[in-house]
Amino acid sequence: MWKKNASRLLSSSSLGILTSLQILASALLALAFPTYCSMKALRTSTKEDDVQWLTYWVVYAVFRTVEFAPDFLLSSWMPLYFELKLGFLFWLQSPTFQGATFLNKKYLEPWLNENEAKIDEKLALAKEQLKSLRSEDLAKYGAMAYKYVSSATKQVKEVAEVTKEKATEVAKQVESVAKATEETAETDKDK
Repeated sequence: MWKKNASRLLSSSSLGILTSLQILASALLALAFPTYCSMKALRTSTKEDDVQWLTYWVVYAVFRTVEFAPDFLLSSWMPLYFELKLGFLFWLQSPTFQGATFLNKKYLEPWLNENEAKIDEKLALAKEQLKSLRSEDLAKYGAMAYKYVSSATKQVKEVAEVTKEKATEVAKQVESVAKATEETAETDKDK
């Protein structure tokens, strides 16, 4: 029994280290390297490298905005998910493949052309509303947000407690089934 627990502990700590390395590699590839290249591009007189890196940052911002869904849905069961994600980030910024430029021209520019007037209208409306915002309004919205977050936190804690209780019940059932199976196996072995 202790061997199983030690093995489980070892594999979970290895998994934690692997996940940390994947996050580090992702940050280096997605942020550190492009930042360095963007800083260098700002020093050159050519426009092409400026456009390439600005396009990368726009596409990367869109990617980061929607990335939580695939991360949540795919990372736990899809083999090599983080490796594929790193490959995608490399493809986005590679001068050879120019993936960010491709996605921008194929999807983002047409979408922006179609929706730019609506977006500008909404932003102008929000800007006007912000001009008339008072400190009392901020306090009111802050209190509303606090109530919402407190309520959500309470609900999450309740769900976690119920889940913990159910997990404990299931673990006890599994343990009794395992014990019964073990006893049956020993009885059969004696025969």
